[in-house]
Parts: sequence; structure tokens; C-alpha cells
Amino acid sequence: MDAGLELSSTFSNRGRVQQDDFCAKRYSVIGTASTPRLVAFVLALPLVACGPEGPEGPDFERSDSAGIRIALSREPQWLEDIGGALSETPILEIGREEGEDAYLLSGVSGAARLSDGSVVVCNAADRTLRYFGPDGVYTHSGGGQGAGPGELRRMTRCLQRNGRTWVYQAPALPIEVFDEAGVRVASATIPKPGDRVARLLDIGEDGSLVLGQDAPRRDLDAGVSILPTTVFRSTADGELVTLGTFDGAAWVRGDRVTFPAAFSPTLQAAAVGDLTVVSWPESFDLALIGREGATSVRLRRVVLPTSVSAAHRSAFELRVLEGPMPAGDTPYEDEQIRRAIVDMMVYPAVFPAHYRVITSTDHYLWVERGDGPRDPLPQVADPNPSPTTWDVFSPEGRWLGPVEMPARYDPSEIGGAYVLGVHRDELGVERVRMYHLTKPRLDR
Repeated sequence: MDAGLELSSTFSNRGRVQQDDFCAKRYSVIGTASTPRLVAFVLALPLVACGPEGPEGPDFERSDSAGIRIALSREPQWLEDIGGALSETPILEIGREEGEDAYLLSGVSGAARLSDGSVVVCNAADRTLRYFGPDGVYTHSGGGQGAGPGELRRMTRCLQRNGRTWVYQAPALPIEVFDEAGVRVASATIPKPGDRVARLLDIGEDGSLVLGQDAPRRDLDAGVSILPTTVFRSTADGELVTLGTFDGAAWVRGDRVTFPAAFSPTLQAAAVGDLTVVSWPESFDLALIGREGATSVRLRRVVLPTSVSAAHRSAFELRVLEGPMPAGDTPYEDEQIRRAIVDMMVYPAVFPAHYRVITSTDHYLWVERGDGPRDPLPQVADPNPSPTTWDVFSPEGRWLGPVEMPARYDPSEIGGAYVLGVHRDELGVERVRMYHLTKPRLDR
């Protein structure tokens, strides 16, 4: 490895940097221009012609490096002309533009399929859990806005684990747990490591919490820098285990405002059985970390990154200058603040290798490709205006192939033969849709 390259701390566990023979990764400023907004930061091209893990070699290979198993995929296992696919039309749709209140959805923060085939939809606007039969007919509700027993003050995200719906409100509020009848049955307080709040990243099948705690943004240097994130996972008896401190996201700090760097990779973490998958998507390199904080598997795929164009940069600037901002976030409503964000912004040469990571109910990993821009404030923008592509990995770490999801569709839960998520049309009308999932025969 070239001694002049800086190794990132992407997979540093308990403060130890694991320096294997993987391609080095770094950020660097690559020049200046007449205006600050044209200064770019660059990601070293990941997994492209970098030694033994470049594009040439077996379609799939396993190896060991310093006691860590490496699963490297160069080609998908599914036949190229018969990839995984969703049904052309939904097999179930819940939600209407007008009609009965139960079917008018607003701010859906999650949806899940229950053991009898019915569906629970978390509707953040009124903090209700709405239950619909397998035919999509409304049956009953739970929760509701308030501070009393069984009521919710916030509804940021909902996850279904072993027949129970876990409602994540906010870092400083407890997670409320509901059964399939919509009755609150438990409450879980989110730990505060070092007496600082941590946000929920995922929940394991056993109810263990995967948490992320960002370093204070006030500690960032001026200009572009990486904000570290510490990832924790709770044990069955409530003990909190530190899995490591990782690169979290790139931020730009100016004189008046601090804002996420355009098209920055963002730390991804998800529970996979007893393991936790953690990735800094500067490259396609996912670490599977055990409960004791040691990496046991590295899952990799050879990818060719997508370049950030001048059109992408212009669209980002227009979005910041004229697009919607979070309700009540008054500093960003100031035109001078918006202009300051644009003037100080830096841009990467390529998009992240991937975005979200979801574990399906049958323990496959679904990884959203980084083949285009994502909005810096997705909570207020038109999500996924174009179709998205997700790469599917087997429990053994083999890349099976891609699955395309419709435009304006955000998957909430993926099962062995279905995908359930929320669709938002051009008018902002929300509908929960379930598609049938077909997995093809294997190529080899």
C-alpha cells in the first residue's frame, strides 16, 4: 500500500484502526476556483482496479485477513437477464386522496406486515397506529397524540419485531411498544452514553437497540470535515456495548451556519441477527460486528462510482436556495443563510457507493445503490423522484443481484416474497403499497 495514502478510521473498533490490505480511502481538497462553491472534495475511487480486489478475478471469493473473513463479489449470482423483480402493480394498496379519515395518510413513518397478513401503518400526523386487514380494510387504531398512557408525543420511525411494533419518538423520549391489537405493552428508555442523547439506528429481533451518537458539531473545524459517530448495541440485560467510532458524515462549517456536505456518504448501521452491519459508504465495504465489538466479516462488492456532474451541483444549489425547509427551522428560512450555505459548499467527485441498508425478515441484506443524488433534507423534499436500485446479498455475503423499486417509493419492510413501503405521488398523497417479490434462479 502506498505510504502516502491516509488510512481512514472507517472500521476502527474501540479506537483501534484495522489496517488491512484494502484500498485506502480519504478526503482531500483538489483545488480552488473563482467561487468557494466550486471547491471539491474527492473520494478515492473505491474498489476499481485496486490490486487483488479490483474488477478482475472470480465472481465471488472468500478470504481471511487478520482474522476477518472477506466476502468479495464482482458479479451477481442471479442470471443477468432474470434479476429480482417486484410485481408491476401492487398486490395491496392502503390510502386514498379523499374519503374516510382512516384511509387518509399523512407523514407515514413506517409500515409492517403482521403474523396474520394484516398491516400496521404508523401515521405520524396524528400519532396513530392504524391496522388494516389482509384485504386492506381498516379494522382499528392504537396510540394517538398526547402524553398519557399509550399515547405518543412524536412518531419518527416504526419497526416491527416479533409481533410487536416499536415506535421511536425522539432520542430524549422512550420507545413505546405495541402489540398486534394496538395496545401499548412496554416502554424502553433510550440510553444516554456519557449523558448525551443517542439516536436509534435499528432494533434487533431480540429487542436490542442499535444506537448512534454523533460528536458535537461545535467541535468541527472550519470548512469540510468528517463528524465521527459512535455506534452502540444494547444486550438482553440492558448493558450497552460500544461497537466502535466511525466516520459519520461530512459537514461544512462556515462563519454563520453548519450544513451537511453535498452528496456526502452517511454512516449506515443495521441489526443482522446477533451481528451489526456498519458501513461508511465511501466504498462498498460493510463490516459485520459482533456483540463484543470485533469485526468478523467484511462484505464487499466491486462498484464503479457515479460522477457528480455540474447539473447535479446546480440542482443542489437551487434546492437549497428555493426548496422547502423543515417546519419551524427558522434560520434556514433566512435568504442570507441559504446563500451562505451555497457559497461555502464543497462537492465530491462521485456519489456515495450506497445509501440505506435494510435487513429483510429472512435475513438478507438490501443495499440501496448510490447511483444518483439524494436530497440533503429528505424529510421535506420529494423522496426518490426516480426509481431506486437495491442490491441483495445472501446471509453468506454473496451478491445475488439488483432489484429496482418504483419512483417515489420508500420501502419500510422487506420479506421473503414481498416489499412493503409508502408511495408519495406528485401531489403529496401517501399510500402504503405492497408488491410481490420474485427471486430468480441462480446463475451458478
